[in-house]
Amino acid sequence: MHIPPGAPSGHSAARARRGGSSNGQRTLRVILAFAAVALLLLGAVVVYGLQKFNSIERVKADVDAVVAEQPRNFLLVGSDTRDIDDTDENSAAIFGNETERPPGGQRADTILIARVDPMKSTIELLSIPRDLWVKTPNGKRGRINAAYNNGPQLLIDTIRQNLGISINHYVEVNFNGFKGLVDAIGGVPLYFSNPVRDRNSGLRVDEPGCHVLEGSQALAFARSRHLEVFNGKSWKEDGAADLGRITRQQIFLRHSLGKVSTLGIDDVGTLRSLIGVAIESVKLDDSLGTSDIIDLARKFSDFNAKAMVVHRLPTEPFRTGGGADVLRIDQTAGEQILDIFRGKRPATKVELPPTTVLSAANLTVNVHNAAGQQGLARSAADLLATHGFRIGEVGNSDRQTKTTLRFAPGAEAQASLVAAAISPSPTLAPDPSIASGTVTLVLGSDGATISQGTAVVPGVASNTGATGAGSGVGSTTVPAEGQATPEVNNGVPEGESQAGIAIGDPPKGVSCG
Repeated sequence: MHIPPGAPSGHSAARARRGGSSNGQRTLRVILAFAAVALLLLGAVVVYGLQKFNSIERVKADVDAVVAEQPRNFLLVGSDTRDIDDTDENSAAIFGNETERPPGGQRADTILIARVDPMKSTIELLSIPRDLWVKTPNGKRGRINAAYNNGPQLLIDTIRQNLGISINHYVEVNFNGFKGLVDAIGGVPLYFSNPVRDRNSGLRVDEPGCHVLEGSQALAFARSRHLEVFNGKSWKEDGAADLGRITRQQIFLRHSLGKVSTLGIDDVGTLRSLIGVAIESVKLDDSLGTSDIIDLARKFSDFNAKAMVVHRLPTEPFRTGGGADVLRIDQTAGEQILDIFRGKRPATKVELPPTTVLSAANLTVNVHNAAGQQGLARSAADLLATHGFRIGEVGNSDRQTKTTLRFAPGAEAQASLVAAAISPSPTLAPDPSIASGTVTLVLGSDGATISQGTAVVPGVASNTGATGAGSGVGSTTVPAEGQATPEVNNGVPEGESQAGIAIGDPPKGVSCG
């Protein structure tokens, strides 16, 4: 897809100036706060490396006691404290330009509540807008993020008083570790249907498709509130601004957790990196013990990130007597969501599609020779059989250069399993005329080769001497067909709206890893 001339590079865009307050930082804290949840509560990768757990800083907080195995609320705070080194070469990427830098002192630019139910293995996340107008227990009125200026306890008490939510544990994260957290897990994969850019945050993705965002790219994505999408002719900006950014944040959080959940506990390098970042970036309340972390992590070690539910607190614009433009809770819609976190309503129902194991033995591969080389289709079919694939039609077809795999729309996983045995990677082409469970390989004149598998096939030589129906390309788990999630769509419950342009979730049949 053509990118119009004159678009700024990521380096120059990162230096573009914009007015307003330090809105960029609140996105950053959302990601950091969630990373703390994934890191400290859900990731078995971390808890099995707890020799240094006690090195994480503790804060004194009067939190509500919770009975073992009962649901509990974690207050996650992204701190705006100015303890970062301005001489660091990455500080510009974290703060943006001078007009985006936060004032002195501290503010809670991101406030999240995570409700975790160990028995039902559910996680629900509630984002509280920083501009929510509240009355603090000391009688003062103001934005909720200002309550943190006097320390965690006032913020905890303010949430109890204004939202009626008990707080059982407290987690605070600064932004020094953001890039380290993303890089330590190997980046976060997202899908982009079009090129996108943000000349304020430095985000730029030139090609559609799957992209793994490493630390600096993830930061630019997280800070993007002036997102522009290229529609093939021109750039169009997401007019939802902050609300659109929240939508994209939630998608990023879900995919971040999905990536964390795939990490193995035997990955020592990743363990050390994550623990090191946690020590530098995270604070916990002093009642959250090592045994609590271990118990939760064991219960959530196989948690499916698609089962996490996200909520945005419904609000409406409000102007104070002093002329400040703030937000107040939409009482009708807000109470229903708040009751989940109060324990008055059950957790949102999430029905994940059942999965089925897709293996070579489940697939039929037709092999067509489009290169004009005698016997090419038969020899390729014999090699594919050594991977355990069932062989269908074998014959010739019209000449073409590029080796191509044709598959039923939505069955990319099936084609990818076959593609794993072919080098260089073939072109994948959806074809409505092909039934699911069948893939057609068209061999072009580009010299593509088929690797030798491990299954013994009569008449075909094997270098391994293995017996049985093993497949050299392995297997994969995919959603069963014809299933749907009736009450939750991509983490958002029915009846709850999203704003702006949603980016990150791949279309059906596409997986970004």
